[in-house]
This record gives sequence, C-alpha cells and structure tokens, in this order.
Amino acid sequence: MWITQSVILINHYGLSLGEPKAHDFLMAQMEGFFFGPNAPMPEGWTSEGVPGSGIPQHTNGFPS
Repeated sequence: MWITQSVILINHYGLSLGEPKAHDFLMAQMEGFFFGPNAPMPEGWTSEGVPGSGIPQHTNGFPS
C-alpha cells in the first residue's frame, strides 16, 4: 500500500528523489501513513495494557 501511495505522491508533486527536501517530504508522509491517527492496524492488534492484548490465540496453527 505504501509503495503505491509513494508513487502517487512522487508523480503528483513532481518530486526529484535526488533532492534531500523530497526525501524529507516522503519520510514525513510515510510516518503519517504508517503511524498517523488514521493508519490501519493489523487485524486483531490491540495496544499494550489493553485487556485482551498481546499475541492472538491460535487453534491448530490457524487464527481463530
């Protein structure tokens, strides 16, 4: 998903990847994509300290 998003950003803004400012911009966008408030989390993931968090329980090697 990020690779597709980064290509869209590079093309839309006409970024030159040889420029440090373009790298800074893409890094900021990537951090928002992966860690921002609307970033998708893996299915079944909960944060530490939340009841039911941790490694999902599996039966017979398959997620329940």
